[in-house]
Amino acid sequence: MQPILRLTSATRIGSRTGVIVGGATVITIACMPSLELADIEADLKACVSKETPLQDRAQVCQRAIDSDALNQKQMVVALYTLGHTYLALGDADQAVAAFSRAIERAPNELSLIMSRSEAFIRLRRFDAAIGDLSRAIELKPDLAPLYSNRGNAFAGLGDHPHALQDFGEAIRLQPDLAQPYIGRGRSLMANSEFDKAIADFTKAIEIGHPQIAPVYNYRGMAYARLGRDIDALENFDEAIRQDSEPIEPYFNRGAVRARMNNLVAGREDLERVVAAVPKHIGAQYALAGIDQTEGRYEAAIQ
Repeated sequence: MQPILRLTSATRIGSRTGVIVGGATVITIACMPSLELADIEADLKACVSKETPLQDRAQVCQRAIDSDALNQKQMVVALYTLGHTYLALGDADQAVAAFSRAIERAPNELSLIMSRSEAFIRLRRFDAAIGDLSRAIELKPDLAPLYSNRGNAFAGLGDHPHALQDFGEAIRLQPDLAQPYIGRGRSLMANSEFDKAIADFTKAIEIGHPQIAPVYNYRGMAYARLGRDIDALENFDEAIRQDSEPIEPYFNRGAVRARMNNLVAGREDLERVVAAVPKHIGAQYALAGIDQTEGRYEAAIQ
């Protein structure tokens, strides 16, 4: 006997129940009203659209996810997009939660694992990031950015020997990638290998990087540690030109100028830093040193 189909309205697609009515099986298929389904489809489309403002994107992604009407692939895409939306909004905790839910559904999806590791690094949860990146390397052992990112996580823990190994492997796999040279240069500075660090920063500058201003700042710091103040100032100047908010380059340039006894210019740089970041301890301390040199002891105490 053929079952009898009966359609009913419900809030979830695809559920079904079977009951016996007069010897016939009546299958009730719960179907979402077309208007509600259209709303969810619109939310999903807005969720993945780059044209949707970030705050709105978070809301529509969450609504689509909460509808419980998405298939597996759609759910993973919505959670991935939600995670990156939270990263763009500066909420790394929420990003970790979204990526983790997506990884539960697609545990071997490389982009999800990499994305969560990025969120972990922003939260300074370096051990967790290393765990994710090690898993990613198991899945794709020839991908240079994975080693570079794990090197950054090791460096965050202060484990520069392992960081240097990873940066070196990233450079071996992809010599034209700037990021591992930057990371290796910073770890080399931590080991007081300033000449080698300068060589790495110079290579990164030659290759090019979307955020090149910090690289000039790092190279300036390495020159300053070697006592090459003129080279340091040239790099800080370039970092200031390249950076829209050059707090650290102004601080470093101010400190070097003060050390060179150019107290007026040094004070000017350091006061710029304090105006932007009043609780910048390094700038306050450096200004106190200038005040003390000039005999302004009360100002130095303040």
